[in-house]
Amino acid sequence: MEQIAELVGDLFPVAFIAGAIVVGFSSYSYVKFSNAFPSSGGVVKFLNKSYGPGTTTGVFSLLKYLNDPLVLIVAAIGLVLILLTERLFMILHTDAEGKMPMGMDNN
Repeated sequence: MEQIAELVGDLFPVAFIAGAIVVGFSSYSYVKFSNAFPSSGGVVKFLNKSYGPGTTTGVFSLLKYLNDPLVLIVAAIGLVLILLTERLFMILHTDAEGKMPMGMDNN
């Protein structure tokens, strides 16, 4: 989020609110559609209702099932990189007694 804040500068609150509005419309659509077609089938059931049974529904369902694990893998790699970076930072910035420089200590 910090990179976005740097790119938009003083307009960050406006960009944040615009994103929230888009997500709000998306959520509202999902709720309305799920109320119209109640089912325990999830997103794939919505694809079937929207496009009907066929190749399009099958392809989009396959893409969804292939994408979900990839999102989890990328999130896990990001977490590992954050933890490794934090550990490396601690190793590089401690003195011989194991103390952090002034102002960088957690205590």
